[in-house]
Amino acid sequence: MAQFKLVKGSGTVRTHDLNTLREAIFELVDESDSFIVLEPKKPISDSIYLQAVHQEGIYIAEIRFVYGSEDNYKHYSKSFTTKEELLEVFAQYYEEEKVPDIRTWHDDTVSFSEESDEDMVKLYKPVDGEMKYFEVWLTDTGLTIHTGVLGDTGKTEDFSYKKDSELSPRKAMAKFVFDQKERGYAEIEDLEELVVQYSYSDNDDQNKMLDKRNKVEDILNDCLGWTGNGHCDGGDIGSGTMNLFCYVVDKDIAAQSILEVLKEENLMEGMKLAYLDEKEEFKLIYPKEGNFSII
Repeated sequence: MAQFKLVKGSGTVRTHDLNTLREAIFELVDESDSFIVLEPKKPISDSIYLQAVHQEGIYIAEIRFVYGSEDNYKHYSKSFTTKEELLEVFAQYYEEEKVPDIRTWHDDTVSFSEESDEDMVKLYKPVDGEMKYFEVWLTDTGLTIHTGVLGDTGKTEDFSYKKDSELSPRKAMAKFVFDQKERGYAEIEDLEELVVQYSYSDNDDQNKMLDKRNKVEDILNDCLGWTGNGHCDGGDIGSGTMNLFCYVVDKDIAAQSILEVLKEENLMEGMKLAYLDEKEEFKLIYPKEGNFSII
């Protein structure tokens, strides 16, 4: 029988058998530190590991084959709906030294060789009447992933990569994006436009108004960004109004978030909120009555 190293989360299970492996698989949950890796001491039919995670209600197994050198490899994945199906694959690998029939698996090799040329990617997927978001961006040490339901803060996970790691941050980002698109997530190009507007008079200090615009812009970016619902794209000042332009996935959810945060920051006085409709006309959201113009 082949010798294996069993990795469970951040630790190695030194003594293990099929029951230990079964427990590890059955304990998988949808968290970044919940995974298992089965590494044979010697490659099995050129495979160097079999690993699995649990994400969004499905189990995902991955296997890698290396042919001669580390640069010459193939990487495959397959989704399973039950942990029993996943266990069968791992049990055959563990007890019989049998690799799965990769003809029914997805070839992910290209996703490990490609590098993302973007610093941030935002993806969305409608699920049960809600819009879920998946965001990933580069950091100084690796990547941050931000996931949740549109309008909610969600959760973040940080990933660090060593300089000599086979998987660079940009390659890892490309892999994450590839995996999420395989699960039905997609980018949204046509965002809705909202405008936050404040009025001022000639007697108001222009420097203070500029400071206020910058402050509100930062607040809107934090509010929209951390709820997965777009961003503030700057603004302008002139002709008695200060405007901040926001581009969002869902204007109704965004409007609620914006009104809540501006109320918390005591920035409601003299504020108007409007959206651009299908006829390219601005419609007032707050207050409910009045006129709106950015000219």
